Amino acid sequence: MHVTIGENVPITQKDNQRPFPGLMSFGEKNKAAFGGRDAEIKELFNLVENHRLTIVFGKSGIGKTSLINAGLIPQLQKNFYLPIYCRIDFSSEKKPIDQLKAIISQKVKLSDKASPEIGNRTLWEYFSENNIMDGIVKPVIILDQFEEIFTVGRDKNQEAFLTELSDLAENRIPLVVQKQYENTAEMISLKFQDQHYRVIISLREDYLAQLESLKARLPSIKDSRFRVEQLTVEQAMDAVLKPAGNLADEAVAAQIIKKLPGLSDHVFGPQYADHANTVKVLIEPFLLSLICYQVNEKRIDQKMEKITAELVLQFDISNVIRTFYNDTLQSFDVNISQMIENTLLTESGYRKLQSLEELERDYNVNAADIQKLIESRIIRKELRDDVEYVELIHDVLVPVIKEQRNKRLIEKNEQEKNKAIKRGIELYRLKRNR
Repeated sequence: MHVTIGENVPITQKDNQRPFPGLMSFGEKNKAAFGGRDAEIKELFNLVENHRLTIVFGKSGIGKTSLINAGLIPQLQKNFYLPIYCRIDFSSEKKPIDQLKAIISQKVKLSDKASPEIGNRTLWEYFSENNIMDGIVKPVIILDQFEEIFTVGRDKNQEAFLTELSDLAENRIPLVVQKQYENTAEMISLKFQDQHYRVIISLREDYLAQLESLKARLPSIKDSRFRVEQLTVEQAMDAVLKPAGNLADEAVAAQIIKKLPGLSDHVFGPQYADHANTVKVLIEPFLLSLICYQVNEKRIDQKMEKITAELVLQFDISNVIRTFYNDTLQSFDVNISQMIENTLLTESGYRKLQSLEELERDYNVNAADIQKLIESRIIRKELRDDVEYVELIHDVLVPVIKEQRNKRLIEKNEQEKNKAIKRGIELYRLKRNR
């Protein structure tokens, strides 16, 4: 079930020995450990405060959900907003609009028991008529993973959902409300109070074109947009040190960062202290989080109190990626690894798009497998001209997958050679015994 109330799945963390989430998202409970995004949190909060609708977008795996849950939501709460985090399950039999209203109703009730039920009212009516906690707080509806409306949610009871969402975001009096007042002398504008809510839509960057298709309903989607980008070296240092606490110092954090592809001592040189003359080096958050997690697991395994520079030096990023990929694929049937190796890499070893329909047909892959691969940060999905495609999430996976493919082909050739030799021996024996 992808509907989440209040926060996304938090880091699984029994104690402070495992502060790094790996490929999981930071949740509200982990706000103190969420680093590297202070400037973005402030900028995004200002956009939300000054616009009724804000669009948050970025590449897959860039950390949008963590930024919202561990960064923006605590900031909203400190400033008397009521964040209502929602991820609609478009594969559910329950209609999207009913899911959204249930989430809103539950969250509002937790904050203000005296608030009325939504009932048959539209979202616009509900937030117009309902002063949560006597108007002390302003609700903020946060729709995460919104790209799913263009993939699994296509043609699945979208109309009511989009109509009510767009009326709310645009502060547009719904047609059903207008009809109620057609034959009365009462002015609608006098009955309903000012709108003190906000709406946030978060989605992957490659679905912005599909979002533009809704601009007739949601003309304000162009007014307030925030792009989540990769981390700078300075941000990456903060992203390592803040969750690490006493487990790592600045020198160790720098060693971890230098393990990432394309980075070395030069990014910490004197020229990088002068921000005006610094070439911007961008770091993939999910790769940084992955290596931090793996290094810390090694520390725990070796019963060390802290992460040391010597421990980090033992790590090869290719081995970290290899371990991540192999461990992830262990939970899938063998046809999934063959699908990835055969179809998502060119013969020479480059990422390529592959239509989802062909994968389902040729490798017996189902929607659950694809979703699990997406959530595991192995692949991402893209919609082009109403056709769904998938591709590897990052080039860093390519050498590992190519290596696995070559190994499998060598083993296959060896098996076929052995079979041929065995058949040859059997034929020779048959002829000799005649």
